[in-house]
Amino acid sequence: MTSMYASAINSYIFKMANIHDADSMEAREAMSELCEMFGIAHIEHVFFETMLDRKLNKGSISVIYNKGNFNIDRARSITDMTDVGNPVVYTVVPYTDVPEWDDDTYENIKAFIKTVHIFRGRIRTMQLAEQYMFRDSELGVYNLQFFLRCVGRMISENKVSEYNTCRFNMQRFSSVNLQLGRRKGTELLRRYINMLQTRLGQDGFVCRLGGDNFVVLYKKEYQETVESHVSGVEIVFDEFTGEAMMLSAYAGFYMITAEDRTPSEIMDNVSAAAAEAKSNRANPRVFYNEKLVHMQEHKKLIESLFPAAMDNEEFLVYYQPKIDLRTYDLVGAEALCRWRHDGEIIPPDSFIPILEQSTAVCKLDFYMLEHVCADIRNWIDEGRQIVKVSVNLSRRHLGSSTLLESILRIIDHYDIPHKYIEIELTETTTDVDFTDLKEIVSGLKRAGISTSVDDFGVGYSSMNLIRDLPWNVLKIDKSFLPDVDESDPKHFTMLKYLIAMAQEMGLECIVEGVETQDQVNLLKKDGCYLAQGFFFDRPLPVDVFVERLKKK
Repeated sequence: MTSMYASAINSYIFKMANIHDADSMEAREAMSELCEMFGIAHIEHVFFETMLDRKLNKGSISVIYNKGNFNIDRARSITDMTDVGNPVVYTVVPYTDVPEWDDDTYENIKAFIKTVHIFRGRIRTMQLAEQYMFRDSELGVYNLQFFLRCVGRMISENKVSEYNTCRFNMQRFSSVNLQLGRRKGTELLRRYINMLQTRLGQDGFVCRLGGDNFVVLYKKEYQETVESHVSGVEIVFDEFTGEAMMLSAYAGFYMITAEDRTPSEIMDNVSAAAAEAKSNRANPRVFYNEKLVHMQEHKKLIESLFPAAMDNEEFLVYYQPKIDLRTYDLVGAEALCRWRHDGEIIPPDSFIPILEQSTAVCKLDFYMLEHVCADIRNWIDEGRQIVKVSVNLSRRHLGSSTLLESILRIIDHYDIPHKYIEIELTETTTDVDFTDLKEIVSGLKRAGISTSVDDFGVGYSSMNLIRDLPWNVLKIDKSFLPDVDESDPKHFTMLKYLIAMAQEMGLECIVEGVETQDQVNLLKKDGCYLAQGFFFDRPLPVDVFVERLKKK
């Protein structure tokens, strides 16, 4: 190889070292010097899946260089193989006015094409690696790893302040899957995401975090575009009938600044806004602000205190009585958690929602169940009259293959008759949870342990929930209990028929949040004779509750 050609090929190698798209303008420009030197006007690349395809000439063609006039009859073909054995043919065509290549020149051209082939193979390998590492296989969009890598690069290039970010979770998407089926539901979600990506163009990208959770990075000028999209867009799901569905999302926004120094910091901030949006149904779009800063600081404090609080048994069981409205006797209780730290009681709404964001709440649930079982064991040994106690179980447990075994192990360790324990599970909001929920409710029923669906009416899949699962108790949320001076008669009608429906289905019905005598009278009038609430008792510490249990 002449020194002139060798120098040009080395220059090409140097330029290609930092190029990650084999068909980009930069790659074509890097080829230009050698192509001009050899008098090459046109280069085609043909990729064959198999040797049979090569014989049948069935391959995918791409033009990797094209400039000036040429005669295809003067083409020369150079064959090579990929690392995994796919045949590849390069067709090289000189300019019309370039004389025939002599043998030495053609050998140099083959060396040049071999170099091109090596770089194309390397870039293809990198692209495949990126596809597996940085893309979601189901929807074809980027994933969290790509988001963090891209944000990190922008921070290092001092460009991150040109962008904002949004994290969102689809609203009521379990209902979409139930209505359309999972396959159509996934296609609908793909179209929703692709529409957003198209609206952002090359200035942003959507990354999937899992399920129907996503995070978006976009230029600041696209803020209104993203807000509009998550607020609701109509997506066609049946091309033949034109049927469409409105999709919207709970969304948190973070306005990135030049002071943000790490991708994880940005992700934490937008996640805090998204969590607030999902928990606040009156305002499903939330911007990160000072209030959320304080919430994050509080979250970190709770998370840091929790392990020691568990070890020191700072969590206390309080019991709220359940009352029979016909006799006003105590007929059951709900175990509620209180946290005594440094002599003060931390209210549950200050720590439970935080623990529910991780598996920490699972540890607390088992802690509560064990302490309830220990209390019941003491009461039995003391000869007291025992009532059934309900213990709450977070949805965070669902999906655990050992959940039923763990519950039974704790109850049986204290030799508690199963009739004295009831497990309360909050109404589910995702179809994945629904499947797991059915397994655990059915398993508890087989074990003779009562189950209650808590906060009924708050979520989105209520009717399916009580139709398809073998519950024992339906616990109606206090939001369904109207004040007597309520002006809307629908409120009274809904409560009446909800109670009647539960009883027709053979479910025991209890209403929580009862605070007035008028509400008691309303429940008795509608045929519901179980209730709990401040009208009867606030949650009681163990020693006070014990006084309510009569000795035999």
